[in-house]
Amino acid sequence: MYADNGNEARWFHADNDNSSTRLRLVGSAKLDEDWSAGSTIEVQFESNSSGDVTINQNKSVIASNSFTERKLEVYGAHKKFGKLTMGQGPTASDGTSETDLSGTSVIAKLEPAVMGNSLEFVRSGTSTSTGVDIGELFSNFDGLSRDDRLRYDSPTFAGAKLSTSWVDGDEKDVALRYGREFNGAKVALAASYWDAGPTDQVSGFSLSGSVLAPFGTSLTGSYASRDSEATGRNDQSFWMLKLGHKFKPFSMGGTAVSVDYGATADQNANNTEGTTYGLAVVQKVNKAGTELYALIRQFEADLPGQSTDDITVGGAGARVKF
Repeated sequence: MYADNGNEARWFHADNDNSSTRLRLVGSAKLDEDWSAGSTIEVQFESNSSGDVTINQNKSVIASNSFTERKLEVYGAHKKFGKLTMGQGPTASDGTSETDLSGTSVIAKLEPAVMGNSLEFVRSGTSTSTGVDIGELFSNFDGLSRDDRLRYDSPTFAGAKLSTSWVDGDEKDVALRYGREFNGAKVALAASYWDAGPTDQVSGFSLSGSVLAPFGTSLTGSYASRDSEATGRNDQSFWMLKLGHKFKPFSMGGTAVSVDYGATADQNANNTEGTTYGLAVVQKVNKAGTELYALIRQFEADLPGQSTDDITVGGAGARVKF
């Protein structure tokens, strides 16, 4: 991974926070023709996460080098009545900002801050930090994320599925997902509304969708908004557009490329804005269960009363799944 804040540049060995190093154990059982049950245990271990690195660090960020829970859940499902899941795992709204058929989400997910989240913007022509990092200015407000929850998913009707969940602290959400194929073209959509409960006093909604044409070109978009009663900052927003293309120039596996552009408003404070754009490529190596990837991305900040240098991040790596 590479980062340049306009005053200083540095190379890192990092774990890609878009898809961290993780281990998953899955169990399932078919009880009869209609009923099934199962469980998932999934943990991650990130070494020097791409979301934790800073421009002035001299060694790996130790804070991220530990096991972290992702999923610790059990479920029961019925073909006609749906699925009920309890335990630690994704809430209904988790992922509704990130629907993407481009094939480059391993490195260019619709959550740009995971590559360089902790990198701080500096004042133009100086080494003085603004006190604002990429993660404070760029969030896709992707629902309630993963948590200890009770979640219900309806059966799928004509490609549509309704989900809802309840989290400790009276957090709750509802989401609708849709996916179909029409004459070789694939369509995927997601929308959610979520409320983080009376303690945080934060609520919002997320929308995302992606269309993949039979000849490999895709168009993807995401929009999310958040209101914070506690801080008085309403209408905080995020949007992003991505144009992608899948093709197969090599026998080893498919290739995907994408370009994207996104913007945020009022996330760090009122009257603050951010813009980002990036270029990504992913090459599959099917026989090795591997994806090789590379990314270059630019972040720009518009902070009241401050002129800032842009931040450039990039890098290359591999994901192996088995």
